[in-house]
Amino acid sequence: MDQQAHIKAFNDAIAAGAEGVMTVAFLPDIWVRPIDDATDNGTLVYTFDIASPESKEAVHVGPSNVDLGRSVAGALVDDIGADATGDVI
Repeated sequence: MDQQAHIKAFNDAIAAGAEGVMTVAFLPDIWVRPIDDATDNGTLVYTFDIASPESKEAVHVGPSNVDLGRSVAGALVDDIGADATGDVI
């Protein structure tokens, strides 16, 4: 993914007058400044799937990775079958 193009699209949406923006903050550290600049200027910023926890994002929407991991592990155990040995970690 081209992060600079992603951030440019984010900033372009804000410059066009968006009151709120949702983004996937892939590589969360590089999103801190763009998110903070947007929120400091009154734009609500929501993240989806990947948060930027060090930023001023308003809301993060995404699955609990713990719950997701448990679900995937359960499906794996079901697929492996009762004759398998070992641990799923």
